[in-house]
Amino acid sequence: MKFAARTPARDVAAEVPNVEADEAESDWPLAPNYAVRPLIARAVFKDSLTAKIQTDLRLRKPVTILITTPTADWTLAIAAQASTVYPFSKVASAAKAPSKSAALECPAPTGAVFGISPNLSWLSPTVVAGADHKVRLKIRPSVIGQALASYCGKRRVPVRNADVSGLDLPDIVYAMRPGSTPRQCVERMRRAVESRSAPPATKIVPKLDELSGYGAAAQTMKGLASDFERKRETAVPFTMPGVLLHGRPGCGKTMLAQSFARSVKAPFLSTSVAHWFRAGDGHLGDVAIAAQRFFDRAVAQAPSVALLDEIDAIPDRAAMEGRDRSFWTPIVTGLLMQIDELRRGGSGVILIAATNHFDQLDTALIRPGRFDLHVEIKGPETPAEVESVFRHCLEDDLGGVSITPAVRLASLATGAEIDSWVRLARDQAARASRPLSLTDLIDAIAPAEDRPLEELKEIALHEAAHAAVGYWLGVNVQSATLLSTSTQAGSTQIGPDGGIFSRVELERRATAMLAGRASDEILSRGVTSGAASDLHKATALVLDIHVRLGLGETLLARESVEFSHLLLDPILRALVEDDLRRLMEDARAHVRRLEIPIRTLAAQLVQNRVITADDIAAAVGSRDSAWTHPQLEFER
Repeated sequence: MKFAARTPARDVAAEVPNVEADEAESDWPLAPNYAVRPLIARAVFKDSLTAKIQTDLRLRKPVTILITTPTADWTLAIAAQASTVYPFSKVASAAKAPSKSAALECPAPTGAVFGISPNLSWLSPTVVAGADHKVRLKIRPSVIGQALASYCGKRRVPVRNADVSGLDLPDIVYAMRPGSTPRQCVERMRRAVESRSAPPATKIVPKLDELSGYGAAAQTMKGLASDFERKRETAVPFTMPGVLLHGRPGCGKTMLAQSFARSVKAPFLSTSVAHWFRAGDGHLGDVAIAAQRFFDRAVAQAPSVALLDEIDAIPDRAAMEGRDRSFWTPIVTGLLMQIDELRRGGSGVILIAATNHFDQLDTALIRPGRFDLHVEIKGPETPAEVESVFRHCLEDDLGGVSITPAVRLASLATGAEIDSWVRLARDQAARASRPLSLTDLIDAIAPAEDRPLEELKEIALHEAAHAAVGYWLGVNVQSATLLSTSTQAGSTQIGPDGGIFSRVELERRATAMLAGRASDEILSRGVTSGAASDLHKATALVLDIHVRLGLGETLLARESVEFSHLLLDPILRALVEDDLRRLMEDARAHVRRLEIPIRTLAAQLVQNRVITADDIAAAVGSRDSAWTHPQLEFER
């Protein structure tokens, strides 16, 4: 590597590397103990100054130069180099936000003035307003590679963006040790990058290629990962689209973001609105500062991956009134400005947001230009995907054992639920001082049943009626189960068929909801309180048909619907009541028609505790099926 001037080795600290020189091999034998920090800082400092700036400095013009640094460590090192390389200049630097009472440094512009900070708002407004040049500190891999060759006195090795992505100055300095070759130093940097590509965890976050149960969402993120890596290698500022991950709780939104970061080997940062409030006293200023720090850290470690978790904690301003609106509007507006600044600046940060409630988000927050890609995570949907998630969580446990019974019980479970069951099963095996068994796993998913058999048969008939009638009517029935929770004795899962429904399609769904009550009347001991939630759902759906969706007898529609409308409007109440009675009669007719498959499915439920879509299809068959009574496990 060549330098602007050759000096004896004893005065190497005064040398300034010429980073535009040939990169083949260092021709200057440096002592291995040469100070690393000044070497790196000086090379990066000189590389960041444009030709025009260097000309102005050589002519000693009274110019003001603002340098935006990635971090506080870079700020201190670059400020020291500015004073050393250009001793006639004055330096105003700020490595952290000034206190409210602090007097901001404002040197007299009698000569060159450097303003250096990670955040230019921390400098004197006078210095910022009077700037002649603004530059962002560039940490180019080729400059790091030249510094490595100079430090080690060896031939230069290639350094890629991915090798130093997101590393702070201390990380780079720590990787360069006396007696090491450039290749060894680069390998240390790579390990440092890898360690920051995901947060500490009890087990390694899988890469995107290793994920299971994410379907189209994983494919979308793989495409983004390729774009991120390609743009990073160009060594020029780049912008990535904002990504909004949404899905039900526990479907793996945070895991997908972490996996993306690990796959591209980029630093991963995570925050939430709750964290912003915990960072201070909850006052507006404290929340704004905490949010700003998150974005500053993301830019400082760029190229990086920044996750804004549970973004639905930012309320929709259109739904707020009075004091709530007054408090939240500055926070929402500030967040929007920070996102816009991040996107405009070519920061190299990919901002990912995650939410369980996509429909509750502020429309200004999720518009294109802020979050361009809306990625729904549905979780594992097929038995193969469910088993793949189980195998990932189990690691080496139950390697040669079929886990099909557990997979059936876990139909439509989220990744978080599966992980929780595996941990519970391991705890149970550990308490018994034995290896994990399939029985432990099944017990964790479906604890031993303590309900009477007659009660289970009754619940099974109820759920089987939902499933059989729904399937018969073309509703997307996914599964039914006897597994109980704190709020339900069993459940039938009905998936979406699309985003647009006709009145006939919605009424078929309502009929399937009422089929459980019809089964209680016809096949069991009579109507019980167990069908109360079915009635609530069916009533809400029919009310929507008339009031919100514009599918009733009037074109008048309201944006929101409440049950109180039925109390205030006797005509509407009569319409809903008439529809419910008509649909209830339809449900009774279908239960009588489908009694044999309903009893077949109920018997399978009692035995297996879960039935899948395939089980339901096999029992009900087509509408032309003619059923004969099979040998059932229990009779009416």
